[in-house]
Amino acid sequence: MKKLTTYLTVLILCFSCGEPKPTPEVIIGKWALVDIKDGDIDINHERNPKGDRIMEFYKDGTYFTSDSGTADRTGKWSLDTAKNILRLDSDAGPGDDTRWTVELKNDTFYTRGKKPMIRTVLTK
Repeated sequence: MKKLTTYLTVLILCFSCGEPKPTPEVIIGKWALVDIKDGDIDINHERNPKGDRIMEFYKDGTYFTSDSGTADRTGKWSLDTAKNILRLDSDAGPGDDTRWTVELKNDTFYTRGKKPMIRTVLTK
């Protein structure tokens, strides 16, 4: 019994030391876009030319993204915590809606889209 208790304690500690799963509470806040790629191609110069793009996620389920006011977007966001899927429902219309697989490591938020294969890195 003592061995089983020790084994279970070690197992629980191993799983609890992993990276946190993205939750709405963790995603809420202001994030700076620090890297964006299409496949292996760096497209920061196209999508974030001034290096000032931000994304803000609010508690009420809305979001705002901007880069010096030239490409502002607003809309609603939702997170499927079971599948780590972030959905952005843009106010610009259905053609601008996106779906991202998300991962969180410390204060870094990684997203990956399906089509095109866009990957972004955001930090708080």
